Amino acid sequence: MRVAEPPGGESSIDLAARPSRFPPLLSRVDRTTELEATVLALSATFDAVPDPAYLLLVEPDWRFRIVAVNAAYVRTARASAPDLVGRTVDTMTPGASISLQHYRRAVEERAPVKYTRRLDSEQGPTLLEVTTHPILDSHGKVRHLLCITRDVTEASLTRTRVDFTERLGRAVLDSLHAPLAVLDAEGRIVSRNSAWVQVAKAHPAGCWRAVQGESPATACEGDGAAPGADAHGLAIGIANVLSGEAPSFACDYRTSDTSPSWWRAHVVPLSLSEGGAVISFTDIS
Repeated sequence: MRVAEPPGGESSIDLAARPSRFPPLLSRVDRTTELEATVLALSATFDAVPDPAYLLLVEPDWRFRIVAVNAAYVRTARASAPDLVGRTVDTMTPGASISLQHYRRAVEERAPVKYTRRLDSEQGPTLLEVTTHPILDSHGKVRHLLCITRDVTEASLTRTRVDFTERLGRAVLDSLHAPLAVLDAEGRIVSRNSAWVQVAKAHPAGCWRAVQGESPATACEGDGAAPGADAHGLAIGIANVLSGEAPSFACDYRTSDTSPSWWRAHVVPLSLSEGGAVISFTDIS
């Protein structure tokens, strides 16, 4: 008997048989020798898992019966173990249909399956991340599923807030008509707005050609076709602001293509402990 490991062979679950602490949990299901051996082997594992966990027996016609639960699951379900053990998971249980699909997939693929389930209550929605581990018998057949749940509601809300903040920041940058880029402490572009991208298409030389992860100053210095004084001066100005030697910097910058245009470059530091700067351009042609 063994538990299928996740892809890449990461953590596995120790199923060494130890004295069971679940003698009453199987009172409402058939006590086959293999089932008893499985629960005996899993009892210590259940006790060691801090997250709610339950063991399912795979029955014919894709029915799944709860045969064991740990203490954390009992607390979460707000029910006693005898009330939980022996019940089958079916489509009559709220949200069970999505679980059944993933249980079946874990059996068919004989590999762990992770999914998220939403539970609605008067206190609000709860998001549970469920990881289903198939347990193979000596013949390689999946007879049981070990399911471990984790409350990811707060993490999901945090991700939602972070996503909104990122989208808001992007929208603010793109709403500005002037080409603008945010630089990290090393002078590499963290983000460019859409105006910068549009100018770069029309003038694919000099600092404009720098993309995310690249340095506009390096692009200026490395552009042999750029007017030397303009490009070199801008590169030095960016470096001085990033190092703190200058509170800000401004200069006129000319594009270096067949139809040149003039821009006023502005570089100001970011008020972050990590450093960085913002470089923007105003068309003065």
